[in-house]
Amino acid sequence: MNFALHWPEQAVKEAIEKGRAFKVTFRVNAYDRKEAFCTVNGLPVDVLISGADAQNRAIEGDVVAVMLDPVVYWTKLRGSNDALIFKASTDSTKNRDSGEAARALGRIRATLSCNPSKRPTGSVLSIIRSSPRREAVIGLLATNPWFPEGEEYERELDYIQVIPTNSKLQM
Repeated sequence: MNFALHWPEQAVKEAIEKGRAFKVTFRVNAYDRKEAFCTVNGLPVDVLISGADAQNRAIEGDVVAVMLDPVVYWTKLRGSNDALIFKASTDSTKNRDSGEAARALGRIRATLSCNPSKRPTGSVLSIIRSSPRREAVIGLLATNPWFPEGEEYERELDYIQVIPTNSKLQM
């Protein structure tokens, strides 16, 4: 896996202020670790963060900065989209947001209303605040699970891997 470097704190702050990124809580699908979601206040659907590279080392409960992908990369929304009724203003953004961030959110809502069958996708730019789940991991120890015995570089391949029992944590 090739993880992108986390953005510097100042760059993240500027991206959030300009509406190019959003500060959200990272939630992992309990049945599929490669799929995570983030709720952006003011959007009617969650943002999908798909794959380990896009998740960029974030785990369940981290507060992260997320940047949305271009619309052409958004996925098809699964299930019914009856719940996607757009209001002129939503409680989460009414009289609170102003400036560039509010305009960016308005543009995204307009894009969603034009593409009601699409789910926004994105990627993690940086971990703003780490989840307390990082402090302790319960799991199983595995040794050389992918290499058969007798391989010629056996001494170089000795290691122990912790496999978390919580499916929401990365291996």
